[in-house]
Amino acid sequence: MMKYTLSLILAVLLVACSSTSSIISYEILRPAKYTVPPEVKSVVLINNSYPYERKDIHIANIDGQSQVLDTSLFVGYPDSVLVSLRHSLLYKNFFDTVYYDTIHYKKVLPSNPIEKLSEEQIKNICGKYNADAVLALEAYVYGTKLELENHPEICFSTLGVYGFNYWRMYDGYTYESIISEMQKDTIYWYGDGYNMDVSLIGFPTLEKANTEFAFYMGDEFSGMMVPEWERIERNLFIKGNSYFVEANEWLGKNNTDEARKLWGYIYEKGKELEKARAAHNIAVTLEREGDINNALIWAFKSYEVYKRMMNSLYKEESEDAKNYYVYLTHRKNEIIRLDEQVGGG
Repeated sequence: MMKYTLSLILAVLLVACSSTSSIISYEILRPAKYTVPPEVKSVVLINNSYPYERKDIHIANIDGQSQVLDTSLFVGYPDSVLVSLRHSLLYKNFFDTVYYDTIHYKKVLPSNPIEKLSEEQIKNICGKYNADAVLALEAYVYGTKLELENHPEICFSTLGVYGFNYWRMYDGYTYESIISEMQKDTIYWYGDGYNMDVSLIGFPTLEKANTEFAFYMGDEFSGMMVPEWERIERNLFIKGNSYFVEANEWLGKNNTDEARKLWGYIYEKGKELEKARAAHNIAVTLEREGDINNALIWAFKSYEVYKRMMNSLYKEESEDAKNYYVYLTHRKNEIIRLDEQVGGG
């Protein structure tokens, strides 16, 4: 009977804890990996790579035995990457203008396959399009690997296309390299069936698979230069005393200021757990509005109260409060980078 009673109490506590909060979601702008100088408002995309001409880039591995799958080359790979990148940059509207120069600048294999563009080349390309920068695909490697495993009653198959692109962006005024990036990735398809042919039914042709990979790589690289929106979720405490309930009602009316007044009152007059949760709510709503400095202050207040409590029942909440405070310190640095990239977070 005692064991049953304890289990029942624990169950009630868990339900009570889970029912005190809800999840809200909103979008935040994440900075790009690279900061493009603000004076760069137009860019020319070019192919400055030497053609990749290996004949063993498509491999099949059947039950541990490797063989060349096809010796054909996808000569359109670099162009597909650049077309995809241009489309993605235009869609994201980060640069005023994005040009695509279809000339292949590196037709003869040089002693250095990733040799930089000369100042004269950069000057001529930017002058041709009246652009501020040149973004060059300097080198690339791609390949396909098909894995097949036969088992007594089923065959498993995996098609992977892998590769890397080496990029440089050149400033059209200083002629210096302002971005240098080795981009690596792989995309996969999976299948299964009672024999080899059935397991491969859903796979694209090699040309389609490599084309899709090229488009994927171009689109993904745009995210290294362009800040992008990301939807995040946050826990918000909506139940407890009557002030929590009333604050939630104000939230439902899109009046966050009134909700924060009530949470502020709870923080001043409430019990320790109520204080910690109210401070957390204030921090979350301030983050949603982009006020990271004040969000940090309230997140730290929440964590401080949790630390004072030393209550094992709320250990997970306390850890979440700590992690949220640490996250906001990183987010503050992101905002600084966003200011450089887009003029504000």
